[in-house]
Amino acid sequence: MKHFGILAVAATLSFAASLAQPSVARADTTLTTSTVNAVGSLGNRVGNKFRDLVAEADSTLAINHVEGTVLGNAAQVMDQTISGAVDIMGTDMAWVSSFHPDLAVLNWSFAFNSTDHLNAFFKSEQFGKIVEEIAAETGIRVLAATSTQPRYFHSRVPIKSADDIKGLKVRVPQIRVFIDSWDAMGAVPTPLNFSEVFLAMKTGVIDGAFGNPSDTFPNNFHLSGPNIVTTGDTISSTALIINEARYQSLTDEERTVLGEAAQGAIDWAYKEAQAEMQGVLDQMTATGATLTDIDTAPLQAATLAKGRMLEDEGLWSKGLLDSIQSLDAK
Repeated sequence: MKHFGILAVAATLSFAASLAQPSVARADTTLTTSTVNAVGSLGNRVGNKFRDLVAEADSTLAINHVEGTVLGNAAQVMDQTISGAVDIMGTDMAWVSSFHPDLAVLNWSFAFNSTDHLNAFFKSEQFGKIVEEIAAETGIRVLAATSTQPRYFHSRVPIKSADDIKGLKVRVPQIRVFIDSWDAMGAVPTPLNFSEVFLAMKTGVIDGAFGNPSDTFPNNFHLSGPNIVTTGDTISSTALIINEARYQSLTDEERTVLGEAAQGAIDWAYKEAQAEMQGVLDQMTATGATLTDIDTAPLQAATLAKGRMLEDEGLWSKGLLDSIQSLDAK
């Protein structure tokens, strides 16, 4: 990943700071936070909640939340967070998965069967060890993470069975496991920025894309891909991550405030995601979009077979898929 020029980033941050809402507390330390997602999306609102919780703590910290794609796309902002040009990033854990082999499974279709199942993994001792390893080796630390909603598939054409997905050009992030999952299901994975999906589907550059309802709705997926299939093959998540050097530079009190605010924002995000999901789906169907359930057993079988093959090749730890299936989803 290429770094933005330092001067360009600094200028952008300065401009963004001038637009940010002021903190109610006097702050000695301001942390620049970017959430990338469209304004109004759940990911965007998590950043605002985090900012507000830090402000309410009346500490020496303040959050400058840079909203939308002002600083670039997810890959670019992740790069800036690693370099320290951005302090904190709010993002799906999918964008952290490349930093540890065992996190690749987060993006593997049908590895997790529910939001509770994924949260059981985030609360596990295994995940805690992964967080520390990433902080030591990569320079970013996961402050808090939670599942949000299942991802549904939007298509330009009606989908009545698993066979109808075969041959479709499906937008995926530039992340190997998403690519391999959809390839296993018979689709043609097509890497593309999330913000470009609406136009790409409308013009036929791609045939379909997936995402959680709270994020696909403000990005108008339902208008160019009105045929929605409730696949739930992966579970979206949201996390707040911080540059490790920046984190270590904070006082113990500041780390406590930051950790509590991050966990508070993440807990809020989970409840918000569950509460608003049906309402968001209702708004999409009100515009003419349709919701369809299909038998996903053929897709599950295909991805499980490919997943075990990749596990044997060492993509993630041996036995990880079985370990995840044994988690108690409470």
